[in-house]
This record gives sequence, C-alpha cells and structure tokens, in this order.
Amino acid sequence: MKRNNLILGGILIFISFSCGVKVWKDKEDKTITVETIHIPERLKDNKITSIDSIENESVLDGWTDEGSFWLLTFKPNKVVYEFIPSCSYWFPSKIINNEIVFYWSLNEDCSYERGLRKTFNNIDNPQIGEPFGRVRIVNDSIIEVEYYFNDWVRKINKQEEESIDTLFPRRFKRIRL
Repeated sequence: MKRNNLILGGILIFISFSCGVKVWKDKEDKTITVETIHIPERLKDNKITSIDSIENESVLDGWTDEGSFWLLTFKPNKVVYEFIPSCSYWFPSKIINNEIVFYWSLNEDCSYERGLRKTFNNIDNPQIGEPFGRVRIVNDSIIEVEYYFNDWVRKINKQEEESIDTLFPRRFKRIRL
C-alpha cells in the first residue's frame, strides 16, 4: 500500500510540474514551481564537450540515425546498439585520443538473430576482440562512427536494407528519451 501511495504521489508531482501548477510552499511561504527550482547549469545546457561526457550521459540520452527505430547508447567501457527493446548488442570500449574505440564481440540480449554472426568470403570479417569502430564528436548533438570493416558493414547493411533498417549507420543525432 505504501509503495502505491509513493508512486501515485510521484505521478501527481510530475503532472503538477508539467502543467506549471503551484506544487507546494516552502518555510517562508513562497510558492515552489518548476521555474523556481535551481538546476545546475551543467544539467541545463546538457552539452557534449568531450568524449568522456558521452560515456557519462544519463539513461535519458541516446543517439539515433535518421529513419531508424533503434538507439545507440553509451555506458562506461561499453557501446550499446539497441535495435529494438528486445534486441541489443554491446561492445567493450575504451577512450583513446578523445574517441571511443569499440571492439567486436557477440554480447547480446536478443530474442532473434540479427545477422551479426555472418561471415563473408573474400572480405575481412570482424573477429572477437579486434577493434570494430570508433566514435568521434562532430558537435554537441552529432557523432560519427567509422567502422574498420567497411565491406562487412556494407554487406550487413545491404541485407537489412531489404527488411527494415541500416544496422550500422555512420552518423547519429542526439535525442532525449
């Protein structure tokens, strides 16, 4: 019962803030609203200033390309491709020279095969533990990914093009979830 009341209270506060409604009064009988709450400048701007700041983004930050339904997210030492909520792959990463370098692996939480295990004749195929790509900042809302296995990425993207998405786009735009 306590938990339900706590959840309901949180929802009511959120709705109140969203609508600009006066929420409560402080000790000096001043009304507290969204406009009067102090938010640190670094959280207001939420600008990407270095590659480190991408790895430390909140869970509300993600990156997507134009026209895709999936997200690219970052966690410390990890790049995550979320193709749909029930299918994600993640790759170990390191920050090197203000870029995130990520390494091929088949870490997945996916209810079906996305085709990432495929290998092709006569081209270089990614190998577990090898650098697969690097991420660099273009500006505070755009990043680019350079993949080291261009022929393999092209073939994977081409096979997915027929179904729904480009799995490995090169340019991503920042979104707030």
